[in-house]
This record gives sequence, structure tokens and C-alpha cells, in this order.
Amino acid sequence: MNEQKILAINVALRPHSNLKLFPVGLAYVLSSVKRAGYEFELFDMDRLRPSEEEIQKKLAEKKWDVVLMGCIITGYPIVKKLVCEIRKTNKSAKIIVGNSVSSSIPDTFMANIDADIGVVGEGDATIVELLDCLTQGKDLSTVKGIFYKSGNTLVKNEQRPVIADIDSIERVDFSLFDMETYIESHRQMVTKIVPSGTESVRAFPVNTARGCINSCTFCYHNFIGTKYRYRSARKIVDEIKFLNAKYGINFALLWDDLTFFSKPQLEDFVDLLLEEKLDIKWTAAVRGNLFQDEGDKSLLLRVKESGCLQLGYSLESANPEILKAMRKNMSLDEFRAQKNLLDEMGVATATSIVLGYPQETPETIAETFQFCLDVKVFPSTGYLLPQPGTPIYVWAKDNGYIGDENEYLMNMGDRQDFRINLTKMSSEEFEETVFSWLKKLNKEMGLNLDEALLIKTQYKQIQKPTE
Repeated sequence: MNEQKILAINVALRPHSNLKLFPVGLAYVLSSVKRAGYEFELFDMDRLRPSEEEIQKKLAEKKWDVVLMGCIITGYPIVKKLVCEIRKTNKSAKIIVGNSVSSSIPDTFMANIDADIGVVGEGDATIVELLDCLTQGKDLSTVKGIFYKSGNTLVKNEQRPVIADIDSIERVDFSLFDMETYIESHRQMVTKIVPSGTESVRAFPVNTARGCINSCTFCYHNFIGTKYRYRSARKIVDEIKFLNAKYGINFALLWDDLTFFSKPQLEDFVDLLLEEKLDIKWTAAVRGNLFQDEGDKSLLLRVKESGCLQLGYSLESANPEILKAMRKNMSLDEFRAQKNLLDEMGVATATSIVLGYPQETPETIAETFQFCLDVKVFPSTGYLLPQPGTPIYVWAKDNGYIGDENEYLMNMGDRQDFRINLTKMSSEEFEETVFSWLKKLNKEMGLNLDEALLIKTQYKQIQKPTE
């Protein structure tokens, strides 16, 4: 069926980090490609961490007909450079790029990066139709969910409806990847919450949902404006069982944008885990006001019994005005109530904060960190990084903080790197205030963290429940 030479690339978003995160989205896309009968080679740059010479050698290895990749928007400069390298040896290759690096900025992307086609939203079905179209020489206008160049014109096709029932999506073909590399790497994410050490831990992410029920003004994800969809407990547990049997996975990382939004959804999962008697530890992201009163203790007891060691939910800020600007659908009282219940039931808490909204001052920064200190949680701290497709990005553009979009995107990076200052503070005052508070929390909470890593975290710092 397939005579085209197809190269799939897993981009290394953090090439200097020891942490290598399994590319869940790409894995679903490539599994669809394989099931459709297309052969391809995977150049897993995140696993291999190749040198520039090794990258050039791989790209020149064959005359690739199709090269496909995906990345989040913060990888814009990486993707731009990579596409440029591809063109040096594969001028006629069809370069397909998915995820938010292309879908959130189609006009800017196509004007500045020499790719051919961008995929918008879910790529599971789109990629197969697109490859069929390219293989059979059909018109690209027949494929929903893409944009592409036609001469000097950017064509945006009709949007593809999301997959309503994500239980219908077949399981990822994990054999496409070097699983041992990712299992070993994901162990790093649980070192602070496994009480007996991590020597025997085999951790791996399990996809549970697509999208989020909230619309925070700083957050861009590929399912903005679409319904939050989640897999059934049966599907999730069956995948955990498969990973356990096939790869010895004994720690499931349920870290989607939002894993559990309701108690019935969580109850179904926990009850099934207990029924199956799986010896599995797990973590998950939950709604910030899911547990609020004494009546939730019985559910939390079962959550703990089923192997849960940690639940994460984001604070973002402790200033009411900033929370309102963020459209954060949670109050400080709700955060505190949930943290107290989790502490009492012996479940660790993970949280994150975003600093740098226009309303931010030394006083609002102090509010946020003092609240974290009061509830005894050390946050994963990041600076506001306005992303295309979000209200705060529009505000930053309208108010002159972002001029040339390509130039701004070329300076994108992790949220732990201070990139843009929307506040009335000087950048020096802003960073010094944040760092002094991080040092204060580190000392007063007795964490003994390396000061160089207080904000340059590769993953969320976890605060165990109070003894």
C-alpha cells in the first residue's frame, strides 16, 4: 500500500534535561498511521538526544517523501530550525506539523516556517486521511482539520469534529517506542512521593481524557472550545493492566489537563482498581474543589487504598483580583479545604502557580507564597508566558508587549524562564521578589532543596501530607 518514505520525528523539547517524557499525543497519531498500513521510520530525538551532525546525517539518509512531527507552541524555535534542516536535503518532502506549535498560529507559522501542512486539533483520523490524500494524489481540500500552502495562499480547511467517544480510540502501539528509556525516565517524577524509595518503581503515563472543563485565560490546549471528554474507568484500568503485564508498570501517571472532574468519575475508577486487586500506585490531576467536606473522607479512604499517593490541582495565585483575571474557577477556601482533607487522609498534594499577570506586585506575590506556606505546599513556580490563542496573549499584543509575533515566538521556552514582563515592576525586582520567597519557603518548610532548582524545576515539587 505504501511506497512513500515517511519519517516521523519526536522533537526534543528540552534537549538538555535528563527527563524524557513519553509523547502520548504523537504515540496516538503514529499508532493510527501504523494501523492504516503505512510504514515509517521514527526518529526519536527526545530519546536519542542527537548532535547537530547526527540530525543532519539522519535527515540526509534517504529522500523522504513525507516528514511529520508535532510539538507544543514553546517548541516553535526548535521546529523552525528542524524544518530548515530538513529542507537542506529534502526540498520536495511534504512536511506535516501538528499540535499547538502550528495549530494555534497558522498564519504566522506558514509565513515563517517552510512546512507544507498543519494539522489542527486531534490528529488520529486526520493524519490517515492526509496520507491517503498525498499517496493517491487527491486534492488537499478534501481533508478536514488541516491548513496548507497553495501557491502564495494559506488555505484553512473545514474544522474536523472531535472524536466524541474517546473510548473508541484504539490503544497506543507502545512497541513503536523504546519503552525502557521512558519507564526509567518517568521514575524521576515520583522520587519525592514514594516512601520506600524508587528502585523498584516502573512508572508510565496513562491517558485518561482530552481537554479541560475550565477556560483559564493563560492556558492554551488543543481542545479549546470543545467538550471535555474522558475515557471510561474500564478502558483506563484495562490499559494499566496491559502495561503492568507487558512492561511491568507499577506506577500510573494520570497527568492529563484534567484527569478527574467529578466524584462519580473518580469513584468508578477507584472501585474498579480495588475490584481488580491491582498492586498499582498512581497519581492524578483533579478539580481544585472536588473534595470539600467531611463526607468526602470515605471516598478519599478508598482513593488511598487503591494506591493513590498524590493528587495535583493548581493554585496559580492567591490574589482574588488575579484569580478573577485568570478565570480560575476555584476559591482559596476551596483550595485550603481540599488540601486539609488530603493531608488528613495521607494523600500528597502537588500544585503550581503562575506569576506575572499585569496586576502582579510584590504584595500579590507575597500573598501567593504566604498562602502556600500556610497550607504547607511547595509550588511548581512559573512565570506567565502568554501563548497564542489565549486572552492574555491578545491583551499583551493589544497593549504593545508583543510586537513581531515571530520574534516573540523565537524566544519562547519553559515557563520557568522569565521571558516577558507585563507588570509595573522592573524585571529585577520581580525575579528577586520571587526568588526570595522561594528561599523562604524552602527554609521554613525544611525541604533542603538546591537553591538553583527552586524555580528551574523539571517537574512539580511534591509536598507530602503533614504527619
